[in-house]
Amino acid sequence: MKESKPITGGDKPSDKARFGSLDLAYGEAKNLIQVQFWQIDGLDTKASTLLAAAGLVLSVLISGQALSLFFLYDKAIRLSFNRVDYTLLASASLFILISLVLGVVALYVRHYKLAPYPRTIRTKYLDWAEDKTKLQILDNLVVDYEENAKTISKKATLLQYGFTLFAIGTALLVVIFVVALAQYWNAV
Repeated sequence: MKESKPITGGDKPSDKARFGSLDLAYGEAKNLIQVQFWQIDGLDTKASTLLAAAGLVLSVLISGQALSLFFLYDKAIRLSFNRVDYTLLASASLFILISLVLGVVALYVRHYKLAPYPRTIRTKYLDWAEDKTKLQILDNLVVDYEENAKTISKKATLLQYGFTLFAIGTALLVVIFVVALAQYWNAV
């Protein structure tokens, strides 16, 4: 986590200023930052789910191809795949592979801000009046909230694309499986 730059440029706020709802605004800002970190945890859970599902489907797809070659080799029953079937299979595999990569990238996004650092409180704000310190920290929280919102949005967009591609790839695999199963039953 990287500390944000204060809005006031690091200068002490005027000791003459009074802020009636500073405690309320400060408390709400801290709560909203906490909500953002809950959102991040939820998105990380979804990214992990996407990784597990895409990895499972890809491993089943690869092992299924290997097993079908092993068991159907030199057998009287052969499934006839045409160019369209191979194109669908390659497309499905590519969509699922891309969704796996998007899940990894979404999980990798780790640049979040939380202000202030304890050392900054100790070295910079210790001699300030309490309401002025709260105001400065509130300013930092606003900047951090806005930066975190961008990162959360990026992570959510990556996951949205990843789940969409995973769904399309899985649907294509289901179509291929149904066609192959129909060919098998017609051949028997």
